[in-house]
Amino acid sequence: MDGPTFLRAGDVRIAARRLREGAEGEPVYVAIHGFLDHGLGFRPLAERLSAGTLWALDLPGHGASSGLGGRPYLFVDFVADVVRAVGALGAGPFVLVGHSLGAGIAAFAAALVPEAVSRLVLLDGLGPLTEEPAALPDRLARALAEERRLRRTPPRIYADEAQARRTFAAVRSELSDEAVDLLLPASLDRINGGVTWAPDPLVRAPSRLRLTEDHVGAFLGRIACPVLVVRPAEGILARHPDAAARRRAHLEDVRDVDVPGGHHAHIEHADAVAAAVEAFVLRGSSS
Repeated sequence: MDGPTFLRAGDVRIAARRLREGAEGEPVYVAIHGFLDHGLGFRPLAERLSAGTLWALDLPGHGASSGLGGRPYLFVDFVADVVRAVGALGAGPFVLVGHSLGAGIAAFAAALVPEAVSRLVLLDGLGPLTEEPAALPDRLARALAEERRLRRTPPRIYADEAQARRTFAAVRSELSDEAVDLLLPASLDRINGGVTWAPDPLVRAPSRLRLTEDHVGAFLGRIACPVLVVRPAEGILARHPDAAARRRAHLEDVRDVDVPGGHHAHIEHADAVAAAVEAFVLRGSSS
């Protein structure tokens, strides 16, 4: 069941994994991961749901999805790709679930295709990073310079998965051992007798463009479905409560639930997250 189905989003192939298969008439979830993660990170959540089908997408340049052939990665393009992928999955409406970067993508998608989304679950995220317009010239210059550097840099090859794991765990020190074990295998490609990182290197380049807070507010204000915001005790939203409250104010029908853990609570505290999600989706509340 973990093997991907490939959906066409323009000239990009989006990997979609059905991590849980439910009965006809039960909710159908579409889950969107965060930066440098992949859809298999939703397996613990899928295993703890009592009903429904869960599809987990790999964003372009991540996991088993195709890259962009040297083109830059932009937030708004991720949104467009997810909208196309949701359309390719067939009849909805769906419950969109997004984590971190994926939460912003899911929120924008819900605003763009309200007929396809019955409910929206945002895991430790309320939209993309933003910037004032005056910062754009410097941002674009940095992004172009980093893209050039990344294109010239050959891939780092590790002797084996154990060596790669040490680097992965050090670079992503916020992850528990459980999360590292879950995310690492699909983050690697076999190459020249060793392993290297699966994500397209250009994914790591600074974005060429960030939206403004006014842009984000305009999208959040267009979301028509009920929204659940899941706030891990040690997550990003908990560390930035004022910014989160300003964005939350744009949502018309919103509920909050606090869960234990950090930014990857859907992996490390999947029982609590699954219970909150099902209370919202199946019984219409967060408690």
